[in-house]
Amino acid sequence: IHKDTFANVVAEALAHGVIVVAPPVAALPDIYHDHVVFVAPPDGQKPLELTDRSPIPNVDSAYTSEATVRAYAEAIQRLEADPVAKEAHRARGTEWARRTFQWDAITSAFYRDVTVGVSNVCHGNLLR
Repeated sequence: IHKDTFANVVAEALAHGVIVVAPPVAALPDIYHDHVVFVAPPDGQKPLELTDRSPIPNVDSAYTSEATVRAYAEAIQRLEADPVAKEAHRARGTEWARRTFQWDAITSAFYRDVTVGVSNVCHGNLLR
């Protein structure tokens, strides 16, 4: 699973009217709240702790199982089954992303993240 601390691709997708369906990993839930359709692994499939909170990419069978793929398909089918709710979700996500992630906000967040990352490297505070 690829993760990053800000997920520019999610911000860009929302701002362009794409409904994002994604796993609730790393900082995604904290940043995007209910503007993203989150799909967790089905009951009984516990993700690795590394997957849930670390920005380090990893392979996690909880997110690659047939049951999880079915959960994604079902989330998409629920969206498709209610066109009015789907378009309301799309419009709300688009408006929120365009308002929240203006260039000034994006560059400030990027600068902050790079500064923290460089500081962590310089001080040996890396996640392992």
